[in-house]
Amino acid sequence: MAAKLREIRQVAAVVEELEPAVDLMQALFAIEPSTRQQLREFGLINAVLPIGDQFLELVQPVDEASSGWRYLQKRGPGFYMLIFEGDEGLLAKQAAGEAGIPVVWTADTETFVSVHFDPRAMASTLVSVDTSKIAATVAGAWPAAGPDWRDHVRSDIVTGIHVFRIAGPDLQAMQEPFHRLFGLTCESRAPRGDTLVERARVSHSGTYVDFVAPTSDDAHLAAWLREHGPGPSGIELQVHSLDEALARAEARGVAHRPRVADPAGSWQAANLNADDVMGLAITLVESHSEENPWERGA
Repeated sequence: MAAKLREIRQVAAVVEELEPAVDLMQALFAIEPSTRQQLREFGLINAVLPIGDQFLELVQPVDEASSGWRYLQKRGPGFYMLIFEGDEGLLAKQAAGEAGIPVVWTADTETFVSVHFDPRAMASTLVSVDTSKIAATVAGAWPAAGPDWRDHVRSDIVTGIHVFRIAGPDLQAMQEPFHRLFGLTCESRAPRGDTLVERARVSHSGTYVDFVAPTSDDAHLAAWLREHGPGPSGIELQVHSLDEALARAEARGVAHRPRVADPAGSWQAANLNADDVMGLAITLVESHSEENPWERGA
């Protein structure tokens, strides 16, 4: 039995200081938090920022004994968690048992069910399937974002989280647990232009998980893996206007790599310099078609 998913609903990044990170996201993307919480069980404080009907969660470890603190010390700031929305609640735990994927944490409250899988079994990524118990009566309800999250949606710059990217040395090994647990199958696999990187893509409900691996020790990604280790390596955000988004970034002192574009004009993209975005690797994509080509810059 595979755990049934709906879409990527939330991604989380660990940062050294929460409020400066929130301020930067507001300055770059004109988004704002719908809730802030003290997650005492995990030794974290957080802010959840809606992007369309998806969510970017920023967390700061405040307990040196927490796993979040250890993660930050080991890998540095960056994305670490991928949250799918599901409909089956704790059946995801049963599916994990059948697939041989350890579960590290579950919650079953009045409003939601959450099942977290062991990152060591999921391509060094903390993956969760969350089910809203109130979505049937409150359309789009997502308890982690607060009851009034729709009042905080700002879509002038960014419209959605399109891709969650996971890096490692072996594409097949990274994909395998996602297939075993969720039944997700790679829809395409190809090299990425002249970037010395190959990519395998898993699609689900219009969102994507990209697995990327270097094909040479000289690849930028190979150096990144030597520094940070395997695991989440970034996200892609859809923007209305790449020109406007990059102008906002430049005004804030955030550099970016040269933009790349489809010769036919259906899309263009650019990577923000992660060092200028508190360690967060973010690619901005302006697309005028449903396609999401392989040849975009890494």
